[in-house]
Amino acid sequence: MSDIRKRLGRRIRSLRADLDLSQEQLAEKAGISAKYLGEVERGVGNISIDRLSGLAAVLGIPLTDMLETEHELPFDELLAEITRILPSLTLQDAQIVYRMLKALTNR
Repeated sequence: MSDIRKRLGRRIRSLRADLDLSQEQLAEKAGISAKYLGEVERGVGNISIDRLSGLAAVLGIPLTDMLETEHELPFDELLAEITRILPSLTLQDAQIVYRMLKALTNR
């Protein structure tokens, strides 16, 4: 199973959840079957660009935004990527990140 398909599937699932849509509701609006959408969300279905464009339209985002999947990594990989990036920040940027994390975690 392709890593890009897994990340894309997680992205679609996340966007669908943000809109509080079930798989059945999104599939119906996009003109595809719920079974197929489930396969795509699990990363086992291979979606065409036309169907992906239709999903993006239903979700209300540009197709290019649909393909932004780097943040859809599993938690351990995402944490490792954040840890890799942090040392390259300027002091000012690190302070901003710190304040953002404090605000997000209410700490």
